[in-house]
This record gives sequence, C-alpha cells and structure tokens, in this order.
Amino acid sequence: MLSKVSDWSLLTNPAANDDYVQKKIDTVKDIVSIITDGSHDKSVAPLVSFVLSDIEAESANSKDIFKQILSLMQKHQPSTPSTLTISSPEIKLVSALSLGEVILKEEHGRPTHFSHIASTLFCSAIGFADLTHEHYYIKIVKEILDLANEKLNKISCIDRESKPNPIFNIEKINQNDAPPEIANKFKAELMSVVAYIKGIDIKLKHSQEELEVLWWLYNSFSEVQQKYLKDLRVFSSAICCGCEIGSKVGVSAPLKIRHLVSQAASKDRRATSLSQKTLKEVIGSWDKSTWDMLKQNDQNLKNLIQEHPPLFPLSWICQRLIESHGTADISSEFSVNVGGDMGKKFTPDIIAVQTYNEMMALKVWNNYV
Repeated sequence: MLSKVSDWSLLTNPAANDDYVQKKIDTVKDIVSIITDGSHDKSVAPLVSFVLSDIEAESANSKDIFKQILSLMQKHQPSTPSTLTISSPEIKLVSALSLGEVILKEEHGRPTHFSHIASTLFCSAIGFADLTHEHYYIKIVKEILDLANEKLNKISCIDRESKPNPIFNIEKINQNDAPPEIANKFKAELMSVVAYIKGIDIKLKHSQEELEVLWWLYNSFSEVQQKYLKDLRVFSSAICCGCEIGSKVGVSAPLKIRHLVSQAASKDRRATSLSQKTLKEVIGSWDKSTWDMLKQNDQNLKNLIQEHPPLFPLSWICQRLIESHGTADISSEFSVNVGGDMGKKFTPDIIAVQTYNEMMALKVWNNYV
C-alpha cells in the first residue's frame, strides 16, 4: 500500500509533494511496526475501526493506538494538529495505508496471522459501514476490501494445495554412503513425510467441513432451531444460515462459502418475502432464540464485540438485547455505538452473509489472539 501513498494523499492534500509523501511513508512504516511487533495482536481491531467508522474510540486499547498514531504523525510532520479526531481525513488516510500494509504482510509466501485477522475483521465491518465520505475515500476502502479478499483466498488455497509425496525420496538415498550420512538423510526425509501426513490430515478435515456444509444446505434444516429454514421467519432463517454454516468451517474457509450462505438464505422462499426491510424491521422480526444464535460465551469475544461494535454490528445488537432482556433501545444506541441509520434496508441474503462474516472474524480472532 505504500505505493498508493502518492495517489491516496490526494484525499487530504491535492498539492502533495515528494517530501509530504515520504513523511507519510515513514509514518505508516512506524505504525505497522508497532502493530505487527508480535505483542500487539489486539491493535488490529482499532485500526480497522479507524478506517471504517467515525465512532470515537472508547476502549483503553483503542485510545492508546489512536494516541500512538497521532504521535507518530506529529513526529514525522510536526505541523500535524493535536485536535485531529477519528473522523479527520488525515487520520483516515494514515489508518487506511497502515491497514493495507498489515493485510499485505506475508512470511514464507503465506499471509501472516496479522493479515488474516485484519482481512476477516475488515470483511465483517464493511457490511454495515456508514461510508458517507468523499468518493475518493470510498475508492480506497474498496481497494482494501479487494486486497483483504485476495489474502483470504490465498490462505484458503495454500491450505488446500496438493504437494508431492516425499516418501519416494527415501528410496533415492544412496545406500553406499557412510552410515551417519545415511541416517541424517533418512531423518530429514522422514520429517518431510511426517509433515506430508499432517498436511493430508488437514485436507481431510477441510473436506469433511465442506461436506457437512453441503449436506446442511441440501437438508435446509436448522440444527439449532430444529426447524426447516422455510418454516422460520425469513430474517431469523438468515441468521441461522450465517451462524450454522460458519460453525461448520475452519478459519481458512474458501470465499465461495459466502455465496453458499447467500443462496441458503433465499432457498424455497417467495420473491415477496425476500424484499428489503429496514434494519429496525429486521431486528423486530427476531425472537430470543435468534438473539441466542449470535450469543458469545467466551468472555474475550464478548469484550471484543463490546469494545468494537462497528466491527460486529449484528453480534453487538444481539448482545445488547440479551443483556437488557430485550428492553434496550437499539434504535438510539445503534447510531452512537455502531454508526449509521437503522432505516437502512437489507435483504435476507445480505444479513446472512454479514452474520457469516462476523462469525468468521470472531473465529479467526479466537484462533490467534
């Protein structure tokens, strides 16, 4: 993303010169170093929030990361005012560039866990993001989304790629070599065989997961609600599709699963029932059993949702409804905590995919952090 600094700087400084661009590059490098130094896994979530949300940071972690970003901006560009907020174009630009660099991070040809976390969080947050910014910034967000999907696809493909069986290499060991040399070569090849067998085990697990998803889709039956999807309210069924399919796949699930989730939400439904509804109407059609599907029992995940509502809008809504026993005024709380308008309309397939994306982001977070 550093190659984009010059172009993206047009958002905040149409007259950006080489010195300005270099200072931005230095700032972004320092921010990325802080976030990916091995002990700041939790810093990825605030960074995604800064890019996609104008909601002021409330958690201590988010406030700390914001202060560090502002401090680094002032270090490289002393003229940077201390009054900048999360909605300031300069903060948006630096955060977007830094996030892009985090997503680009790879080791040995594979995206790092920072890249994996950032990519899934971004895909979770983008669905409900209130992007009422300049057209140029929306273009930046779309470029980051494309990059995130590209990295998620790469992770999935790497985990499923076929590799040559190394067991035949054992036969090629020269038996005329000295015994110690033969032993060393045999040990090295044996370790390759062990790694190969582990790889087969992982592939079998992926195949089993995807087979279970296909059977679930074929049956169109909610194992949680114990009802056929067509017998559930359409937007409750959408939550079932996202949650139950999300629970059956691993952290490196193929992107095509999203398409299957979308199809499941529309299967065996009349066109009239698939019409758009406002988010307020969608929530109003849920009952407690629907809220419970997005309930998180792990305290760390509950805290993550509470600290970053814009990243997990549906999970946050259900968490608030459960905590308040259904009495929370979601309409007023939503704009303050998530951002956007409860009057925005969604179709069931969009709600299903959003649910799935949130499930995957939480699963990836729990896997690494």
